[in-house]
Amino acid sequence: MLEKKKSAAPKNIERRTKPKVSKPATPPSSGPARAAGSSHESSAPLTPAAKQRASFEGAMKLFHARRLGEARELFAGAAQGPERDVAQRAQLHMAMCDRRLDQATVNLRSAEDYYNYGVALINTRRIVEARTHLEKALEISPNTDHIHYALALAH
Repeated sequence: MLEKKKSAAPKNIERRTKPKVSKPATPPSSGPARAAGSSHESSAPLTPAAKQRASFEGAMKLFHARRLGEARELFAGAAQGPERDVAQRAQLHMAMCDRRLDQATVNLRSAEDYYNYGVALINTRRIVEARTHLEKALEISPNTDHIHYALALAH
C-alpha cells in the first residue's frame, strides 16, 4: 500500500477575503465650513411624497405610543398623499385606530372580573387604574388572597 503524507499548505498562498472598500474622501466643501455657511438642504421645501412619508412616520410613533386620536389625524393626512402604498397603509392604520378608539366599555360584574381587568391594566403599565379596579374587587370579596397580592403589586 502506498502511504500518502498530508502536506501542509504553503504559507505564502493568499487566503480569499472580501476586498476592503475604502470610504470616498469627503470634499472640503462638505465639512464644517459648509454647515456653518449655507444650509440650503434644510430650507428646501419638502415634496408632497416626502410630507406624506413624514406624516406617516410621525403617526406610527404616536400609534406605538398608544396616542391613537393624534395618530389617526396624521394617518388621515398621509392617506391623502401621492404615494399609493403609503396611503393604503395609512388607511389600514386609521381603521385600526378607529377600532381601538371605539371599543366598548368593559362590563365588570364580579370580583374576578375586576381582578382580571386590574391585572391586565398592571401588565399595560396603567397602575393607577389597576389599583382602583383591584380595590373594587377587594370590596366585593375581601378575603381573597390573590386580589391582595395583585393590589400589593400595584402599590
